[in-house]
Amino acid sequence: MTVHLEPQPATTRMTLRGRREQRTPDPQTLEPAERFHVPEAVNSQRAYGRSIYQASQVNLLLGRYVRIRGDLLMALPDGVRGQDQTKEQAAYVCSDMLREAKKALERRKVTLTVVAHLLSLADRALVSLYSDEVMRFRVHTLRSRLLQVQPAPRQHLRFLGQAVKGLRDGTRDQVETAVKDVLSFLGEQDERRWIEDDLQVSRLSKAIGYVAFGWVLLMAIVPFLASVQKNAAGQVIWPVFDLKYADGFDLFLGALGLSFVGAVGGIVSGMFSVRDSTTSLLDYRTSVKRMTLKPLVGAVAALTLYFFLGANVISGVAVTSAGTYIVAAFLAGFSERYFLRFVERGIEDASARSSDAKATPPCGAGRSPGPLGLVRTE
Repeated sequence: MTVHLEPQPATTRMTLRGRREQRTPDPQTLEPAERFHVPEAVNSQRAYGRSIYQASQVNLLLGRYVRIRGDLLMALPDGVRGQDQTKEQAAYVCSDMLREAKKALERRKVTLTVVAHLLSLADRALVSLYSDEVMRFRVHTLRSRLLQVQPAPRQHLRFLGQAVKGLRDGTRDQVETAVKDVLSFLGEQDERRWIEDDLQVSRLSKAIGYVAFGWVLLMAIVPFLASVQKNAAGQVIWPVFDLKYADGFDLFLGALGLSFVGAVGGIVSGMFSVRDSTTSLLDYRTSVKRMTLKPLVGAVAALTLYFFLGANVISGVAVTSAGTYIVAAFLAGFSERYFLRFVERGIEDASARSSDAKATPPCGAGRSPGPLGLVRTE
């Protein structure tokens, strides 16, 4: 297949050093046959040199690029010479959009929505170059794609029905308008899905930062709100190790260990959810962000439950050994329901105790204030 193109006239200009430099003429001043350039193939090594997600998305866009480029070459085997003005303009637009899409695909950082939009514009321009036989086949393929959209766009399906009738009656303009409208609708659907996926990923990324900041704050207040726990015999059950430095430092290291246990519980829970579920191309990045969020949430949940247990505000749970904290930390990171159930119970018990404290002296016989300013029984 050959495309006959006339050579571009090159002009020269003098540089400051007295050399003559070749200058590319303005495309607007060229003849129509000189302005049309066949789009080149995309450098696959540059296009696929990215992460797994972007490489997969680029693979889909690259397939659309190859299809549109092949249809353009088949529609204009001898270039734009001899074509009417409408087809010439459509060929220029399609060629320009494909060249811009090629540049975007080969960049180091590709914007998927931009490439998808460029290919949609090229696909729309290509409609004017289709023969009647190709147009008839294109109408049927677009109808099949519309039937896969939920809910089915009845208006666009009706337009395609009118396009089929227009092919029989010879009203070419009506057919092209209907096909272009459907292509625009399908392109907007794809672009909207990518935009929504980018927004969800951005939101999860911010959530990861907020949760990490919350974990740092909880770790910072551990020495001020936590206290050394002893059993009825007066033996220290928490923290486990005494470094003979300061109680606050020992409590800080103990809380750090509990947050690690909670993070491991979140990781185990995330592995179970990944094992029993599947993901799609659009859901891949959000699922990875959720997996990253699980251990952080597990660490925060473990510290929060540690404060609740240390304050003795959860009825029915007695801290008899360090194992109670460790098991509770793992369950808080592993099961969201377990953590929320204990938090709700702690809030209810704290509210009930605060109501009782209004009717009784704040510090009765045999009672002493515990951590978090709450009263606990000795």
